[in-house]
Amino acid sequence: KQWYQRRVAITAGEREKRKRNVVVTNLKESTLTTSIGRYESDKKKLLDIMEVKPEQIVTCYRAGAKRDNGGPRLLIVTLETPRLAEHFHNYGAGHRVQYGEKYIWINPDMIKADRDANYNARELMREKRAELNEKRTKKTANKTEKKEKSTDCDSALIPLL
Repeated sequence: KQWYQRRVAITAGEREKRKRNVVVTNLKESTLTTSIGRYESDKKKLLDIMEVKPEQIVTCYRAGAKRDNGGPRLLIVTLETPRLAEHFHNYGAGHRVQYGEKYIWINPDMIKADRDANYNARELMREKRAELNEKRTKKTANKTEKKEKSTDCDSALIPLL
């Protein structure tokens, strides 16, 4: 029981720390060689995308090692207030912004348990959508089949008249 209470307290603390954060995906990385230059480049892009004051972005950094395929890493952004973070990630739903020719996403910074729960909910919704589409397809096929049968009967009666 103690380990569970400790784990819940850690999880609550992690959630609290991440309230001011947003995760920006699909934002092209800078090719500058210095870390300060890359940081300034990322911050400049964020100011352009989010249309905020420079003091409202507390810090930003790229998560993880550089990818072999050249894809951009996640950009973790700490904002001034949790309310500002909620505004940008659309209160948990995610926010899509066109930047140049690509779209970037601004999402909440979640702990693994929350990410897994959201993933499972999305998968469940996909399954339900697939079942619904299958039912609709069957209904449409049945209606088409009935129409074909009635058309066959009608065409057989025409010469008799």
